[in-house]
Parts: sequence; structure tokens; C-alpha cells
Amino acid sequence: MKEQQEKYNLPESWIWTTLENICYKITDGSHNPPPKQDKGIPMLSARNIENYAINFDKDVRYINEDAYKNEVQRTNIQKGDILLTIVGTIGRVTVVEQTTKFAIQRSVALLNPIIIYSKYLMYYISSPFCQKILIDNATGTAQKGIYLTTLKRITIPLPPIQEQEKIVLKLEEILSGLEKSKEQLELSFNKLIFHKKTFFKSLLERKKPSVNFVEKRFEDCVVSYSSKRIPLSRSVRKERSGHYRYYGATGVIDYIDDYIFDGKYLLLGEDGANLLSKVKDLSFIVEGKFWVNNHAHIVQAKENIHLEYLNYYFNSLVITEYVTGTAQPKLNQANLNRIPILIPSPDEQISIVQEMQRVLSIIEKTENVITKELTRIDLFKQTILNKSFTGKLLNQDYNDEPASILLERIKAEKEEYLIREKEKKNNSIKIKIMPEESKSILEILRESIEPVSSKKLWLSSDKKDDIEEFYAELKKHIESGDIIELPRNGKESFLKLADKS
Repeated sequence: MKEQQEKYNLPESWIWTTLENICYKITDGSHNPPPKQDKGIPMLSARNIENYAINFDKDVRYINEDAYKNEVQRTNIQKGDILLTIVGTIGRVTVVEQTTKFAIQRSVALLNPIIIYSKYLMYYISSPFCQKILIDNATGTAQKGIYLTTLKRITIPLPPIQEQEKIVLKLEEILSGLEKSKEQLELSFNKLIFHKKTFFKSLLERKKPSVNFVEKRFEDCVVSYSSKRIPLSRSVRKERSGHYRYYGATGVIDYIDDYIFDGKYLLLGEDGANLLSKVKDLSFIVEGKFWVNNHAHIVQAKENIHLEYLNYYFNSLVITEYVTGTAQPKLNQANLNRIPILIPSPDEQISIVQEMQRVLSIIEKTENVITKELTRIDLFKQTILNKSFTGKLLNQDYNDEPASILLERIKAEKEEYLIREKEKKNNSIKIKIMPEESKSILEILRESIEPVSSKKLWLSSDKKDDIEEFYAELKKHIESGDIIELPRNGKESFLKLADKS
């Protein structure tokens, strides 16, 4: 494990310890998940674990009851346990509040805390201090991950049990207020985006009674240069990288030296999948020297038509009806050409563009204010989390039982737990083996649904102490036709009862 950050000074009644010391167990989920099925018991991965919540609706894998029972032997998830993502996106954490049955995959770790408040541990893990430890100790190339041995040794500041509860209550009061403010700001931000998207259309509606609009097809408004687009592979583009911007359906991608456009153009996406899901606008204006590949349409405005007006108009459209194809939707040249455009006089176009620019400028300034406020809330949240685990969130109550005594109680409880688990394991082995010791070969095969290997049959039978006697009896049953020996699977033979019905 890499060297952790220096432990900061704690209040007198607190103590440093490790996650392993305060948990009954720390484990992860299945490394070999059973086959998926359409319904059953959820088996969650890291994508289903959000900060302080479990998402049962996000691409959930389902397993059957038998597979779930096998998983319970490993994890046995209970209410109050901690789930932590340890592969891929590392550090998302939540407390199990549900009594619903579910299992987990390898990308999620399970922490089963002893005595301490689960939410205290959850909030500590989400704090900047602990998150940095997790990130610093993640290993791997294609996908980063935290080993369980590393996770167990992560340090935690442990306050008295009474203070843990007070910290959680105060934290949730503050975080709840911050979350409400954040939700209101995000709602306002989304309204601005909607207003920005719909303002052009509403502006045209207001002007229709007093302005003369002529409806034209898009191809009648522009000069198209799409035939000059040159498709080149990524490797060729890299070889020819130069000084000019390169555009595709998703915006600026690369630089290129050849096939240069020079001037002021409108670019429109052709790839519908990118157009509808990845780019901010359906079109944008480019000036200067640049290159365009075959995933974008490139046009200039005809006389008496302003490019800025076309850009605003096109970005106000819902173009779903013009996009064709399913696997790879396209806005092809023919469909683009037939899109109807309402064109007013050149002076009115300028007036509309100026009004759009004025309103969009106001919206952008407001968006910037909201963005700064959202950033401030996130920073304040991190500050509060850090204060909570340094003893600076609350005034210290020196009458509380010190955490050192709490840690001794936790240690004693864990020792008793490990003894109970060992006894349980030993008892389960005895229960499993004893009934099989007195069974005959025929009884074992009669109770088995599937064919049984000769080795398993011998070890489970009443002849397990004498292999020669076992094979003598087995041979007798095979010769009498009571038992059938199936074709060998590798080196081992399998046996089953003969069907004499």
C-alpha cells in the first residue's frame, strides 16, 4: 500500500484505527457472475451504487434463487452494511437501507461495521481525505481497482459513539439544505437551456402577424459544398496533422493540412446518432481555414440570406422526422435539402439575429452565475465533510466515553464473532458429511438427480474406507443392470441408476 497522507491531529477522545479493525468482515462480490436472466434477484455492480443510494433501475443483472444462495455464503448482505465501489469508478458509497434480497459483483465491496454508526463510516469514506487515499492506492492499467488487502488497511478517525451520532445528524441537516439549494439551481439551469432552445421559435411566432415570411426549402437557401468532403481514416489524419481545424459530426476533432475550406460556413451534422445525443447544437458556424470530413454537411448562405439566421433556425428544429435509419441514423443530403425554412426580409433577419444574441447573452451570464454557485455548493460540501472527521464540526463533549474504550469493545466483539463463525463452519461440515457416511451406493444414486462421478460416489458411500470393497460392489451393480456407467468425461467416469420402469 502506498504511503497514506499524514494523519492529522484528532481531539483527545478520538483515535486512529483501520477499516479492518472496525468491521466484522470486508469482502467483495462475485468474481464469476452466473448467467444473466430477464428476472429474478438483482445482482448489482458498481454502476448501481451511487453516493448515498442504490439504483435498482440502472441496467440490473438478475440471477436465480440457487445462484443467490451461493452468493449469500460469501456476502450475506444485511441492512446497515456499507457498499463501496472498488473497480472502475472508485469511491461511491452507500448504506444498505433495503431489506430486499440482492447480490453484488466484484466491482462492489461489502463492509460490515461493528457497533459504530454505518452512516458515520459512509460519510467518512465519501470525504475528500478518504477519497484521496482510495484513488492514490488504486492499481491497474485498463481499469483501476482497489485490492481488499489495501482497503482493509485504510485509516479512519474514530470518535466516541455518542459523537458519531451527533456528527451524522448535523451532517445530514447541512447536506440536506445544500442538496435542496442545488436542486433549485439545477432546475433553473434546465429552464434556461429550454428557454434558449425554444426562444427562436417563440420569437418567430410573435413576429408572424407583422412580418412577411416566405417558406423555402433548405437547399434554396444555401450553396452546398458537401461533395467536397473527403473521408480519411484516423491513421491518415494523424499522419497529415497540420495547422487547420478538422470537423466531423461531433465538432472539432483534429487538425489537417489538405482539402482546406477558407471563409465563413455553416456545418450541420449528418450522423443522426451523434446529432441527437452527443452534440450541443445541430449546427454551428465556422470561420477561417478548416477541413471537414464526410460526417458533416457544409454550406454557405445564398444572397439576401444571413448565415446566423439559418444557424438559429436550424438549431430550433426538431429534426427527428428527417433522420433515417435505426442502427446508424443519418440526416442525409436529400432530407436536409427538403427541410422547410421560413425566411423574412434581410433587414428582419438581422433584427431577429440581434434579438437572439441579446437574449442569449443574458442567458449565458445567468448560466455562469448558476454554475459558479453550484461549484461553491460542492466546495462547501467538501469542506463540511473534512471538518466532520477532524473534530471541528461540533464542540467536544469530554464526558463521552473515549474512542479507545469503544475500540476495545469492538475488538472483543470481533473476536467473539470469529469464534462463532469458526464453530458455525465446523458444524456445517459435520452436518454435511455425517448423513452421507452410512449411505449405500444405490441410496446415493437414488437421491441424486444428476449422474455422480465415481470418486464422489466412493467418498460419499459407506465404503469410503475400503476402495476395493467399493469397486467390488459397484461392479456387481453394473453387471446386474442396476447401475449404468456413462461414457467417460476426460479421466473420470460418471454413474447413474438404470431406468427399469
